[in-house]
Amino acid sequence: MLIFMSSVMPNNKFGLNGTVSLPNARLPQEGELSFQFYRGFPDRKLLLSASPYSWLQANIFYTDIAGKDYPGYFQSYKDKGFSVKIGLLREGYILPELSMGFDDFAGTGIFSRQYIVATKGIGRSDFSLGIGSGNLSSGRLRINNPFKPLFNDLGDRFAQTEQGGMFNFGNYFSSDDLSVFYSVKHKVNNSFEFSLEYDPTIYGKRQFIKKIPKTRYNFGLKWKINNNNSIQLGIERGQEITANIVYKDNFFQKETQSQLSRPTKPLILYSNIQEYLNSQGIGVKLIQEKELSNKSIAVEIFQNSFIDIDKLDKELFQAFRENSDYDSVEVIHKKYSMVVKESKLNLDKPFIIDDKIIRNNDRTVYQVNESFPYIFNKLGPKIKTFVAAREGFNFQGLMLEHDSEIILNHNFFIQTNLKYSVYDNFDKLFIPPDRTFPNQVRSDTKKYFNNFDKGITIGRLQANYFFSPYENNYFALSAGIYEEMFMGSGIDYIYQKNNSRFHFGFDYYYLKKRSHRMLFDVLGYDNHIYKIKAGYLVPKLDFLFSVKYGEFLAGDVGTKFEFSRTYRNGTKLGLFFTLTDVSFAAYGEGSFDKGVYFKIPLDNILNTGFFEYLWRPLTKDPGATLNNATNLFDEISRYKL
Repeated sequence: MLIFMSSVMPNNKFGLNGTVSLPNARLPQEGELSFQFYRGFPDRKLLLSASPYSWLQANIFYTDIAGKDYPGYFQSYKDKGFSVKIGLLREGYILPELSMGFDDFAGTGIFSRQYIVATKGIGRSDFSLGIGSGNLSSGRLRINNPFKPLFNDLGDRFAQTEQGGMFNFGNYFSSDDLSVFYSVKHKVNNSFEFSLEYDPTIYGKRQFIKKIPKTRYNFGLKWKINNNNSIQLGIERGQEITANIVYKDNFFQKETQSQLSRPTKPLILYSNIQEYLNSQGIGVKLIQEKELSNKSIAVEIFQNSFIDIDKLDKELFQAFRENSDYDSVEVIHKKYSMVVKESKLNLDKPFIIDDKIIRNNDRTVYQVNESFPYIFNKLGPKIKTFVAAREGFNFQGLMLEHDSEIILNHNFFIQTNLKYSVYDNFDKLFIPPDRTFPNQVRSDTKKYFNNFDKGITIGRLQANYFFSPYENNYFALSAGIYEEMFMGSGIDYIYQKNNSRFHFGFDYYYLKKRSHRMLFDVLGYDNHIYKIKAGYLVPKLDFLFSVKYGEFLAGDVGTKFEFSRTYRNGTKLGLFFTLTDVSFAAYGEGSFDKGVYFKIPLDNILNTGFFEYLWRPLTKDPGATLNNATNLFDEISRYKL
């Protein structure tokens, strides 16, 4: 018996592993990320799905719904939502794989549905059987709902905070009966597979669905173009042809750095050590001899090429062990001239990192004098988008952007970003925000987009200075134009010991709101903002839980809660929500600020560092934070954990 591998599984129209419309119990490999466009009727969707763990798949989506009016506007309805699937049981020789899922589980919940589904692979085929509630409760075969009392009780307990954009516990598994659904998928060869499903989705009761289905059976044909790209065509309800285009990749497990090459010269002469490390993208500041032994040295290094610091230490251990006669090498990692990690490599023993380093009276025997400043430039096109506006589903522009970094010293540098719009349709963004309180800091973002076609704009002109006066204490001073909407100055502080899962700190900024033209002029608003912050890396699950309390951009005061996971290659995935003294009722749709983000290393793909994306359902003023180009904790923590 062959198990149907999840690597060939397509996403369904909700962005999770499944057939055409229905889910199955399969989950992607840990670290898989997918981008998806679904075109059907009545909805079309843009979806981003991720699997931070092998037992969890989640996504966010934007949707445009034909046949349903956007209240107060002459256009189709726009919506946003979240979906999640949780693995309950892995497939065995006899037992099937079992998962539970919640589609569109927060906010308006137009597509809200809940399910439990089992999947069993036999040969080249996958067979799935499940029970569904919500929008999956209109099938012929139904059973009494045993979950309704449980979720109704949760709904009662959380009813006092239930607003648009909240988790509506009382609506989960709320149908009186659960409908049975089933599907089969068959892999024809490595490129093609087809699927058949019985879909108990409710139709005819929503104003945006006009047609009663001709059949409950949907058909799908998937063409796997290559390991990353696939297209699935479907026939839904016997009357609609749909298309699903998916790009998948496992960014979390990508290797973003190659191994150190073998030295061509013995690592005995100090000049050979510097030459070798420089050839690997590692700078050498100085080399010291230990006081008690000429068989031990300390090497101060700085680098941006290697994200996985433990891997770098291990490869340095191997290079020195095979190509030198030292007993030990102490590696002092520096970032912005600050000591962020010290590793003692005992070359006469199996690889073990010892961080107990004594550096009293070490003698400097080799020092590198550098010629500052260094100037790095990058010019290239970038796509800028504005998705799910009330004016329309998607607006975009092609920007020509110039980025530079002027390094005046290892701990003092200037970052710039200049933008020029080659093409954009942002002039069509004109509908003002509904609410602009307590102060308008983000809700006028359309006015900034309107000005990209007015010539060159300044996205950033920021000076940064870093220092560490005491061990494990790190400071960053910055000033200038931080982002398109704010300029000012500030200080950031982090305390974190080596190998510690806990950190704390604070930040303070004085900021002025920039003019919509995005040059050097400012508007009338300014503010002093502050936060105290702390975080803890949860063992085994390896996610960072962090809390920040203080004043936000608009003057509201509250707490930001954040959950994130950073992988060895630098990929980061996170979600956050912010509760401030702006009430749910005053905040309106969405109830409070929230969002998800990811950061993907592209060093070996485009040689451009990281691709970062932040998604929040609504652009409102409460809970707004500064978009600082440098994140002190991100820079320090990868050396500490």
